[in-house]
Formats: sequence, C-alpha cells, structure tokens
Amino acid sequence: MYKTHGETKTRLYKCWDSMKQRCLNKNSAAYNHYGKRGIKVCEEWKNSYECFRDWALKNGYRGHLTIERVNVNEGYYPGNCKWITKIEQLKNKQNSVIFKGETARAASLRLGKTESLIHMRLKSGWSKERAFTTPVDTSTEYKGESATAASKRLGGSRGLVCMRLRQGWPKERAFTEKI
Repeated sequence: MYKTHGETKTRLYKCWDSMKQRCLNKNSAAYNHYGKRGIKVCEEWKNSYECFRDWALKNGYRGHLTIERVNVNEGYYPGNCKWITKIEQLKNKQNSVIFKGETARAASLRLGKTESLIHMRLKSGWSKERAFTTPVDTSTEYKGESATAASKRLGGSRGLVCMRLRQGWPKERAFTEKI
C-alpha cells in the first residue's frame, strides 16, 4: 500500500509547491518573473518533496525563513539556495526601495503611517533621503484653519487634507492645492 509523507499542510511543503508553481505553471501570477525568465527547479527537488525537505532541514530551514536563490539568474538547486528572513528577502526584491539599509515599508511604519508612505513621497518627487527621514506632521490645522474646513473649501471630501497629510504632503500644499 502506498503511503504519503503526510506533510501537505505544512509550511515547508507549501514553500516547495510555491517554488514549483512559479517556475513551472504558466498560469501562476509569478511565472513571468521565474519560469518565463528560465528559472528552473532541479530535477531532484521537482520530483520529490522528500528530497527538498531533507535538504531544507539539513541547511537551516526554520518556520520563519524563506528560500532564496544566491544567484538570482539561476534556478532552485542545493548549491544556489539558502534560508533567510522575510525582511532580508524584501531587501532583495527587484522593486524594493532601500535607504541606508532600511526598506521603504520599514521606514513608513517607523514614521507611523501607512506602508506606502515612502513610495507616495518618492512618486511626488521627494529625494530618498528626504522621504526616509522627514517626520510626518500629524496636526490638522494650518494658519488657524482645520483640515475639515480646508477640505470643504478646496471642494474635496471631508478627509481630503488629512489624506494628503498622511501621504506626506507639506502642510502649505495640502491646505491650498485645489483638486
């Protein structure tokens, strides 16, 4: 009688399956960044979860870690993979914005606002240094006018000025720029 490993619901199995999906399944959302680029899974791992699991456990796998390819232009095989934290993984993404070793997401959260604060600032033309270091001004008055009153005067919704301030707009611009 055939017996399976019984690990299909584990995080490590899901990691193995995801690795195969992004490299082999043309319908995977990540396929364009992996399989289409020629990133492959070695035959040993592709054909056997147990082989992958054994390598993972011998090479530092822990539940909070993710698999990384040392050379991003090569595939998934024992000599090209290691286990790292999710924060380290974010720093390696092609679209990550980093300033002095800190990701945009981490800086946004450190400044106490939405995860996209730094990206919004950069899109608005801020320099990296300014975007990563300028504290968010959370007061909601400018020259004696409340954010609600200014929003109404500018023809926007009640929270227009507050939204602009959360996105890192300078107060003068947030309170005066018409829609």
